[in-house]
Amino acid sequence: MLHSLTICPASLVLNWESEFSKFSDINELLVIHGNKESRIVKISNIKDEIVITSYDYIKRDIDLYKEIKFDTLVIDEAQYIKNYKTKVSKTIKQIISEYKIAFIGTPIENTLLELWSIFDFFMRGYLFKYEKFSNLFEKQIVLNNNENSKQKLKDMVEPFILRRLKSEVLDELPEKIEETYNLKKRKKYICLI
Repeated sequence: MLHSLTICPASLVLNWESEFSKFSDINELLVIHGNKESRIVKISNIKDEIVITSYDYIKRDIDLYKEIKFDTLVIDEAQYIKNYKTKVSKTIKQIISEYKIAFIGTPIENTLLELWSIFDFFMRGYLFKYEKFSNLFEKQIVLNNNENSKQKLKDMVEPFILRRLKSEVLDELPEKIEETYNLKKRKKYICLI
């Protein structure tokens, strides 16, 4: 079995574990969280497993991951690396992996910088260094509304983006569940799931 690393927000680590366990033996899963000593032991003993951890832990433990070559690196909620100058973005891009996958639920059209940073994660250099990308695309599109630049960028990125519209998946979405919690009898909070 090959080993892979999935990085996600801390609030989703157990969800990823639950989803993986539906398709894989639970013994093949390694969730890395907890105190520093526990994480060091787990990371030091990574074998052919599916490893799951959070963005916060990966920032703290990057030195322990630098020598490990993963077959696949998956990042969930890729907007965490939308700014290439942040520590988390720089950290994620240090991990060695043969294949890289980025999941993002927000539209990638937020800013062209975000698009560039995510592509820089899984296809470093494909959209050039940031300065060149900015001159060729970002400035031309944002400042000049240049249709040729828009089309060229679209042609470059479209083959690598799997995008489904809400209308295409509406039947697959669960019903909305509302629960009201009364905390300390002062405020009510509504949780939408």
